[in-house]
Amino acid sequence: MIPIFILTIKNSKRHKVIKLRLKKLKVKHKFFYGINGKDKINHKFLDEKYDKNKAESTLGRKMPYTEISAAYGHLSIYKYIAKKNINRALILEDDAWPSKSLKKILEYKSLPKKIDIIGLNCYDGFVLKKPIFNFLNKFNIHIAETHLINISAYIISQNACKLILKKTKGKVISVPDWPLDFKRNRIISSIILPYPVIIDDKNFSYLRNDRAILTPKSKLKRFIPARVINFISFLFYIFHIPYINGRYPNHQFYKEHFFDKKIAYLKNVILKNQLNTKNLLLNEDFYLNDLIFKLKNRTK
Repeated sequence: MIPIFILTIKNSKRHKVIKLRLKKLKVKHKFFYGINGKDKINHKFLDEKYDKNKAESTLGRKMPYTEISAAYGHLSIYKYIAKKNINRALILEDDAWPSKSLKKILEYKSLPKKIDIIGLNCYDGFVLKKPIFNFLNKFNIHIAETHLINISAYIISQNACKLILKKTKGKVISVPDWPLDFKRNRIISSIILPYPVIIDDKNFSYLRNDRAILTPKSKLKRFIPARVINFISFLFYIFHIPYINGRYPNHQFYKEHFFDKKIAYLKNVILKNQLNTKNLLLNEDFYLNDLIFKLKNRTK
């Protein structure tokens, strides 16, 4: 069975919740205790694990300690996977709530070897509508067409772990999801549908809040209708304005995280051959039945 590794903060509320959930599902798991980025006593340690110059020259902003901590936590698990010669592992953050079907997925022995990342949930990005693989008469694997934000619940190969560690030198150099361009590095990413995991974060995240503080904002948005904002935003990113004005100084990062997604959206209007995972996140049709109640609580 594919092993399960959970990234959490020891004795936190989420730690207790996911521990009980996995015990109920009767699946073996191992906890990796992350560094609490909100506690100033840990800042010196996190500074040592953070390549400040590389990160800020990529992102065009500082990374808050909660974000550095999250990224370093995933790197720590990759090191363990590489050291223990584990072919594949499931990594869950502690706000993940897995379906009772999780065990069957992890026991399945014929997942395509060429796929490096399999997201069990996803916040953002485009995947091919036509699945590349079906298994257990229930699940489909859809290959990514763009960068995906799916680090809260994903199966990762040892090959991907080693490549990420090699490129980052074991240090935090960018956002947790992900620190390098997958297409450029020939890492094949994907998602499973229907989703076998829902992210139950109670609509709260220290990382998201801390990142928002360090991200420049436009005060004009509150006075302009959403449709107009979306249209302007599309043109803004298509014409590389955030790269030209220095907001995102690294072109490769900008292209992967923003430009490619705008192009994918435009192509999909015509070809309709992709799924926009933003539209799946809160859609009951893309979750297993035993997760629907959690989804309804999230959308209240």
